[in-house]
Amino acid sequence: MLQAQHLSTPHTQQSDERATNKLSVINVQDDIQETMALIEILQKHTCENKWTLLLAPDAVPSKSLLESLSIDHSKLLIIRKRHLINIEYVVTSALKNGNFGAVISWTNMLDEVTLSGLAANQNQFNGYFYHFSASKGITANINIC
Repeated sequence: MLQAQHLSTPHTQQSDERATNKLSVINVQDDIQETMALIEILQKHTCENKWTLLLAPDAVPSKSLLESLSIDHSKLLIIRKRHLINIEYVVTSALKNGNFGAVISWTNMLDEVTLSGLAANQNQFNGYFYHFSASKGITANINIC
């Protein structure tokens, strides 16, 4: 099973236990785990009347697979790596404007400093941010509401 590692800083830790962590780093060991985690995220967010933004994905499941899993592919927006100049700005803007239920990025797109900055500002997000990270030996369970 896959596990989401949640980044938190003292600023993001709140006494209110109902506060939702809107940033997840998902450690995957291979392409199969990555695809399964992506499908799980897409299934969770497909019922929302919002877009899901995929930033420079390594691969996207086929349209027929998405349809067979009842995932609305018409609500997916893909931005290729060559079109991304300032990914932190794109992520922050997408999550704050309220039109995106989820923003997903892949390995080597964001460094730890950028992820920590996003974690510190996640209370301003109107959507969820997921970042796939390649890892060796780390497995777990994605915990998405």
